[in-house]
Amino acid sequence: PSPSLSVEDDGLRVNFVVEGLSYNQLNADSALLTRFIAAVRNKIAAAAGAGVTSDMVSVVVQPGSVRVSAVIEVSSSTGVSAVKDSLLINIDSTFREELAEVVGNIDGISAATTGQLTVGEVGIFDDSGSASGSIRSGLLDMVWYG
Repeated sequence: PSPSLSVEDDGLRVNFVVEGLSYNQLNADSALLTRFIAAVRNKIAAAAGAGVTSDMVSVVVQPGSVRVSAVIEVSSSTGVSAVKDSLLINIDSTFREELAEVVGNIDGISAATTGQLTVGEVGIFDDSGSASGSIRSGLLDMVWYG
């Protein structure tokens, strides 16, 4: 079973799609999937800023090229707003290019590639209702970069 993707008061969610990568091929190779998830966790933790480590980032992958949903568990000492601010600054087109490069450099990834690796729009979700320039969707505010 997949971990829950509900966003609690102490978390943020980051969603994006990796194009040029076969979900079925990636999912069929558990070692490759583990390396992929580790690379994504490290990159998101770095974008989230000080106080966030990769072990605070949970990643779920789903079909549709490879759809990635990551939940960042934020400690009370770090604070959701500080992590959100860091993500809003650090997740841009450069982040998308760098993440595609990181994924492309994963050992064995060529077995799952179907074309040029690209990372689509990145959505940052929280439940605070305070994201500037956001689009209201249900209980979550969304900020899209793409």
